[in-house]
Amino acid sequence: LVKNFKNLNFLFGCILLILTTYLVFLNFINESGYWYDEFCTLLTSDPNVSLEVIFERHKGNFEKPNENVPILYYLVLRFFFDVFGFTSQNGRIFSLIFYLISSISVYFLAKKNLNASQSFFVAISFLSTPLIVWMANETRVDMFLIFFSLVNLLVFFNVLKKKDLGSSSLLFLSNILTLSIYPLTISLIISQGLFVILKKNLNLFLIIVF
Repeated sequence: LVKNFKNLNFLFGCILLILTTYLVFLNFINESGYWYDEFCTLLTSDPNVSLEVIFERHKGNFEKPNENVPILYYLVLRFFFDVFGFTSQNGRIFSLIFYLISSISVYFLAKKNLNASQSFFVAISFLSTPLIVWMANETRVDMFLIFFSLVNLLVFFNVLKKKDLGSSSLLFLSNILTLSIYPLTISLIISQGLFVILKKNLNLFLIIVF
């Protein structure tokens, strides 16, 4: 069992390494293909201007195609640029990082009901999904949001098991963080509430949600 687990981790690491190399290369060769909303993201995350200017740019960008994303994402991205350099490639690499760590969240989320091999397959399926790969190659909020939404689900299912004050407080903070990244994640929180209320009747829950 231990040997199989080590082999699984090694295989998972190799695939992540291959995907990382491929997507980093894709980031660099696709620099000229930056979308307009990606340039808006760069404008609102520029580490070379003051926070006051950033807030002004963010306020102005609500009229542009950046989907009314709250400022938290831009501030985190600005910090990343400040540390690693303000380049278009680094903007996409930021998304790539959250793409990769999201796969780990997917793995542990799947492990709630599946064995290691099945969870590994789910994680690889996530990494191989064309839409997810596309979002990982854009300087947009998508992968940042997906990662924290997955973490929110992990915390939620942990609360269902433990039901203690610490876990509940962590879920509350996770909900606040997720909403601060993108307000429409209120639908995720509502779904969690419905799940708690209707968990004895999962068929009804699925009908309401979907």
